[in-house]
Amino acid sequence: MEEMLAALKKVRNGAAMLGILKPQLLKSAIAEIGPTLLELLNASVAVGKLPTAWALSAITAIPKAGSDTRTCDGYRGIAVGTLAAKLHGSMLDIRTSCWAEASELRAEGQFGFRRGKGTASASFILRALTDRVKAQKGGRLYTCFVDFKKAYDSVPRHLLWAKLERRGVTGWVLNAIKAMYADVPMCVKSSTGLGRTFQSKLGVKQGCPLSPLLFGLYLDDWDDELRAAAGANNSESTEFDFPTLNNMPLRSLMYADDLVQAATSMPGLRKQMALLEDFSARWGLTVNASKTKLMLFSGIRSIKEEKAAVLYVDGETVEVVEQFKYLGTIFHCSNALSRYAVPARALSGRKAYHATRRRLEELELKGVDTNFRLFDVMVEPVLGYGAEVWAPELLCQDPLKNSCERVHLQALKWLFGVRKSAASCIVLAEAGRWPLALRWVKRLTRFYNGLVKAPSNSILKNAFIDNCQLKANPLPGSIPSVAQRCWAAQLQRAFSLFGVVISLEEPCELHVNQVCRRWKQWYLSEIQNVDESRTKIYKYVQQVRNGLPEKEYCAAACLTIPGFRSRQRLLQLRMGSHWLKEETGRWTHIKREERECKQCAGKEMNTVETVEHMVFKCPNYDDIRADFSCLDFSNNNLNEFLEQQQTQLGSFVKKCEEQHRVLNPPPPRRHRRRRAS
Repeated sequence: MEEMLAALKKVRNGAAMLGILKPQLLKSAIAEIGPTLLELLNASVAVGKLPTAWALSAITAIPKAGSDTRTCDGYRGIAVGTLAAKLHGSMLDIRTSCWAEASELRAEGQFGFRRGKGTASASFILRALTDRVKAQKGGRLYTCFVDFKKAYDSVPRHLLWAKLERRGVTGWVLNAIKAMYADVPMCVKSSTGLGRTFQSKLGVKQGCPLSPLLFGLYLDDWDDELRAAAGANNSESTEFDFPTLNNMPLRSLMYADDLVQAATSMPGLRKQMALLEDFSARWGLTVNASKTKLMLFSGIRSIKEEKAAVLYVDGETVEVVEQFKYLGTIFHCSNALSRYAVPARALSGRKAYHATRRRLEELELKGVDTNFRLFDVMVEPVLGYGAEVWAPELLCQDPLKNSCERVHLQALKWLFGVRKSAASCIVLAEAGRWPLALRWVKRLTRFYNGLVKAPSNSILKNAFIDNCQLKANPLPGSIPSVAQRCWAAQLQRAFSLFGVVISLEEPCELHVNQVCRRWKQWYLSEIQNVDESRTKIYKYVQQVRNGLPEKEYCAAACLTIPGFRSRQRLLQLRMGSHWLKEETGRWTHIKREERECKQCAGKEMNTVETVEHMVFKCPNYDDIRADFSCLDFSNNNLNEFLEQQQTQLGSFVKKCEEQHRVLNPPPPRRHRRRRAS
């Protein structure tokens, strides 16, 4: 029963399911339904077959991005099964994966769907390899990104059972797995409902929690095959030229069916790919030559070597590319991640933001909290994907001037209704939000701690040690200036900016909360110490936010004003992105002392149209002040004035803006005369 509860906990309430049994219902009635459901699942294993109603899966065709939807290849089939089958697969996955990890059956280079490993770990190893090559004079890394044709759907099940038995998966567990595949009915779901049922005879089940583990165990033999071939007596089979990290060879890098083969020479890579073709043919897999790509990483680009990098798969020439999107991160042959990976993340994040924004406008949702929450759920994960690999370089720079942060600021400025030129740090302070860099610091610290705690015999640990040694103990023949740009050196330099010391000779764990606290203090000090030459920021910090202490860095109270226009006008006034001459004169390059209030010019010595002038002094707004007797205008202190009742403040500022438009009508537009034809 404990296994079922653990499996049920992983299922979201709103997850798509076939049948009448839904996650929320089962969670609410687990004490009543759970024991019976568990008995039925155990009985299915004894019988050797799941009930047909539980085994059914419905396939929905989803268009692939950028593909031709007029052909079947332009769609991706997503299978949805029943809750009972999902729980059965999830319980088997928990039991089998724990046993496989404890028995050390998994391939060292396999990072897909394993606890403590993920896309960031695999991407980091690839970056460690490229950092090593770039730092060596004459270093070369020939990398092949292998794509299998419909890998999950093409696994022969009789070969899968044979591999599982050979690896030690026998008895009740194997029978339970086979029971899931004894009857695999499927149908196609469309707008008209469910289509005719047919049987699936090949591949692992789509949408089943157990499928990634089954495929991983099926492909893990590839690492064993490479090890055996490299250790054979035949001298030719030892010439695979595997790259090494801290003297540990990397035979293959896998994330489920995403496979990377790398070698320090082109002949070595050809031998690896020839062995892979033979392995694939024996086990029912097919390498997709059209989607398999070849990339050469080197310290100095050589056209001659690129032309010599010719690789054939199944008789077809593999395309040589300058960049490749590996597990969501763009890797370029120049290893300039900030130049290629970060703009790609920003582009994807901008698409996600505009899709979210369109939906918000359709539903007329203008609430600030709703917008913040949706950005954090729908957009921020897209912007920060893979930050563990590419963020160290960005953290060495201004946190407000990278392309990912611009998407964040664009969303806030649109929500607040202020100009694009509004100071970024002021916009963030009004929202009570920190730059995205803080999230990257947190993720990097956790990832760094994971590298420090990784087992000493793991490829991940050796990749980390190797990267640290590039900076701390460079090898003879390495290029010092290039070694300074490795991941570990960039991380050390970035963290030193806000007072966190990282030792590359003896790495030790960092306290995540303390690191984040240090970064917050550093960021705030950069804003608090702005001099008077940066007038707008200085005025905001000192007059509007009273010095902006850390404990008061939170969302402005005016964000709770329900009326959008009142909230917008008050925010514009607070942030200095308003309609008064103090701000509009800056756009037209008028000297500050000449940005006078038209109605008060000549009546006073100092008539610059500032916020204080409009709120406390200008006689043109006396009637409005009289209408808002609930507000205190006597102390001439802008900070204290803005701390009063926010709804009334918003209404007051909105009235003032309307009055200002009446007093200062825009000049008539000049219509261009059309030329006579």
